[in-house]
Amino acid sequence: MLLKPTFLIGLAIYSTVQSLQTFSNKGTYPGNWDDSWVDPLTQGSIDEVSNIYYENTTSIKMTQTYIPTGYTGRYHSEVHKFNAYKRGDTGFYGFMFRLSKDWQFEPAQGYNLAQFIADFTDLPCDEDWMPSSMLWIYGNKLQSRVKTGNVCPTTAQDIQPFADLATVTAGD
Repeated sequence: MLLKPTFLIGLAIYSTVQSLQTFSNKGTYPGNWDDSWVDPLTQGSIDEVSNIYYENTTSIKMTQTYIPTGYTGRYHSEVHKFNAYKRGDTGFYGFMFRLSKDWQFEPAQGYNLAQFIADFTDLPCDEDWMPSSMLWIYGNKLQSRVKTGNVCPTTAQDIQPFADLATVTAGD
């Protein structure tokens, strides 16, 4: 009888440790990204640089310059990886970021670092492409949030914030 429980425990351990890395990019651009986008009405850019990096000898530098008059949209300089996850997946993402040494924390403002957008075009929702997870800086604090619960209607979505996860510094 000892063999059965041991076998079942072995199967349980075996099934919980399996994982599959589906994408990796160590700082190359355009590299293996599916797409990129810089809002053409802004002064943004996406470049591969070699002066600051981790592990590999390059990194991706995304910039945006504030336009004080005339522009009222959102500032985007971004790379895309399509079909990275689907409803029901559990995924893990990692990246590093560095703020310019002359980054201004005051007055406090929000700056989005990453958003993971889910495709809900198969559902009759008000939102069909929805940022299900986001990571940003507000002032000098790192913030995050995830959406859970029902997708439709959007009023049924539960937003779980994670405030003040860390204090960020410029130039480090």
